[in-house]
Amino acid sequence: MDLLLPELSPADSLVDWAAVTAGEFVTHLLHAVQGKMACELRIDGEHLYVSVEAVDRCGGTCTTRGGGRRLVDLISIDAGSYESNSGKRVMWAAAEIIPVSASAA
Repeated sequence: MDLLLPELSPADSLVDWAAVTAGEFVTHLLHAVQGKMACELRIDGEHLYVSVEAVDRCGGTCTTRGGGRRLVDLISIDAGSYESNSGKRVMWAAAEIIPVSASAA
């Protein structure tokens, strides 16, 4: 994270947030789907996004709330879940990136 966003303050907190968020999503999805999952980290302007997609179809048993979502909802500025056109469940969350020059008051 320090290499991607050297102006980040503090980078370690976003690394921790991303690890906890991805872990909670994977744990949540493991209850509904077996097989591979794909995790993506994406920087978009002032936000860092984490998403986890169940590579295999959930078969309608993936839920959008509960489990890992409660913790993620508390530590993220926004979070959600949706079913892709191919029937795969995607869970995502966003954290705000605060540059060193900005006040984190």
